[in-house]
Amino acid sequence: MTMGHSIGKCSATFGLYFAFIALCYPVFAEENLEIEVTAKGEIGSDANFNCSVSPETADIQWTWQGVPIGESNRTKLTVEEIKLPDKDRDGNTKKRKTLRLSVGNVTQADAGNYMCLAKIGDKVENKSVTLDLTFPGRLVNKTTGPLRLNVSVSGDSHVKLYCLFEVYDPWNISNIGWYKKDVKLSEQDVKDVGTQLRPAIPVGLKQVNGTFDLHITAEENGTYVCEIKDKVTNKNIQGEIDVIVYDKPKIVAFNALPINTTQIYINWTVNNYNSPVEMYSLFIRESPSENFNFYTLEKIGSKNTSFVINNLNKSTEYQLKLEVKTKGWTATGLYVGKSTVKTLDKEPVFVPKISINGFSATSVTIGWPPPPEDIAALIHYYHLEARKNDENKTHEAYHPRDSRNLPYMFGQLDPHSTYIFRVRACSEFTRKQCGPWSDKMEAATLDGIPGKPSNVHVNCDGGYMNITWDPPEKPNAEIKGYTMELTGNATYRDRYGTKKEDMWGPLSRFTTNDSRSARFDDLQPNSNYTVRLSAMTRTRRRGEEETRHCETPPHAPDAPPRPRWRKILENNKYMFKMYLPRITERNGRICCYRVHMVRMLPNVDWKNLPPPKDMSVIDYDDAHNRPQPTLGGYITDIFSNDKFPSDSELIMGDGNSIFDKEDPTLKSKACRRCLLRPRNNAPDYLITTTSTTTSTTTVPTTTEDDLLDDSTADPIEPEKTRRSLER
Repeated sequence: MTMGHSIGKCSATFGLYFAFIALCYPVFAEENLEIEVTAKGEIGSDANFNCSVSPETADIQWTWQGVPIGESNRTKLTVEEIKLPDKDRDGNTKKRKTLRLSVGNVTQADAGNYMCLAKIGDKVENKSVTLDLTFPGRLVNKTTGPLRLNVSVSGDSHVKLYCLFEVYDPWNISNIGWYKKDVKLSEQDVKDVGTQLRPAIPVGLKQVNGTFDLHITAEENGTYVCEIKDKVTNKNIQGEIDVIVYDKPKIVAFNALPINTTQIYINWTVNNYNSPVEMYSLFIRESPSENFNFYTLEKIGSKNTSFVINNLNKSTEYQLKLEVKTKGWTATGLYVGKSTVKTLDKEPVFVPKISINGFSATSVTIGWPPPPEDIAALIHYYHLEARKNDENKTHEAYHPRDSRNLPYMFGQLDPHSTYIFRVRACSEFTRKQCGPWSDKMEAATLDGIPGKPSNVHVNCDGGYMNITWDPPEKPNAEIKGYTMELTGNATYRDRYGTKKEDMWGPLSRFTTNDSRSARFDDLQPNSNYTVRLSAMTRTRRRGEEETRHCETPPHAPDAPPRPRWRKILENNKYMFKMYLPRITERNGRICCYRVHMVRMLPNVDWKNLPPPKDMSVIDYDDAHNRPQPTLGGYITDIFSNDKFPSDSELIMGDGNSIFDKEDPTLKSKACRRCLLRPRNNAPDYLITTTSTTTSTTTVPTTTEDDLLDDSTADPIEPEKTRRSLER
């Protein structure tokens, strides 16, 4: 029973499993639809649409505005399958189906959204794509310029200008604007003058044309602009056409002004209408005569726009006539004065009267009354001159005349100086001719800041400094004396080997103007000194400083404290332990320490020894020579200040030495003398020895060498064994 029951359970389970497979298989077999769409086209050409669907078993269709698109004269549909590199779950190669739609000769009406529908079984997917046919507008063509037109030639009274634009949807552009460009002040100041609208005529599917009928006159010369608004970019598109109009010349403005008793100034404006001026002809009628005479005294230049008529009569009326001729034209432009011009009754002379309005250390302001009203228009500017007293060099300036009659300030003058000023009135009518000079006027500038003293020299020697100088090249004030400030500093190693810096000063001193030198005493050796020298004015104002530096020479080191030493016994061997105090380098750099030892002769009292500086320097062998040793000091060690023992203790007789022949300090040029053999000088004293039998006087052996002088002998290299007290 148990077995039968189990079999019954298994049968039921298998039945449920197969039922599940049968029900779910359609779901597992159904695949997702993948759609990709593209669209590209240009007005007047074909538009191409691609709808790519996976899997390839799907049905595909293009629609526009909800209406399926089929084959027609303008539309063409093609299907293509493309194998993919991937495999499906059954191991088959995947494929994609592409439905291509081609629409010919597209227009703005074809733009919009297109939809691709894909269906497989009961599942439907769609995807839209927009066909965008817009493009930025541009100028395609225009009237080729520049147009050169002559108003006197028949048939040139009118000319048509055109511009051709390429734009999207040309039927929505109704007008093209035309205007003449007028450039004023600068190239950036462009003014639109009289914009006129003309109909825009569509040409084809994407072009629009506009024309402008220009009536040619001499005043129509210029640059003409055609312009439309591009609706795609929202920018204006322009084209420019240059029109050059030629016509006979014309004098459009003329002025005449008497400037003295014999001259009349004239100026004019001429329109030459793009033809260069060849010549001007001036005709003069002197009242009461009725005839015009050709002016031949001086020729008017072709580039002139003003002229001065000379050699006229005083207080006389004249009528003027000016004629202009341009190249290529037989017709001339003529201007005839409607009224007469009368020369002056007297010469318009104005002599300014100078007044001093203000002054400073570097400037003087001068002024003068305005000219009389009847001649003010004849004066255009003033010529000013400033000259330093007792000098020929002048400062010139030009000051315009106006109704405010402002004073003028001469700047960049020298302080504490006297200047001479004068002014004259000038006119631009007569080629910058000026009237008589004014009376001279003197003015002095205030005291300024004195310049640096010149030729400053300093010299530092043992304990003092000398400084000499000359007055400033630019005193700029009345100098009452000189101030000096002296400071110093020194960097050195003290008796503990620590780097130290000492500051000195400041020490101030004042000398009167009649002094050109000073001396500072009691200066410390091995110090850098800085002196600052400046001039002082009567108002106690200090001028610019001149700085100099110098260094006092080194001095002999301070005498070292008396060393302490004692005899010690170590390993049955006697040695000396000496405490050697370090010496400060305040007076100058110490190259080395040389330790000398004196072996006492029998029966010689140490109290009778000469001072160390007078002691003879001998060799070790001489001091220990038997049976006749020599009295003197021999070198037991040499070391630089850098190698000074940190504990200040020195053991003599232990067979060791601090001396290092590779010490860079000892090998330097400045300290090379530390390794040279000292020279001796003969002492002028006697050493007395006593014994139980006789009394003798011993004179130490000497040489001609000086202890502090260099020698050409080989350097001494102490042997380590020579410290031993045992022989």
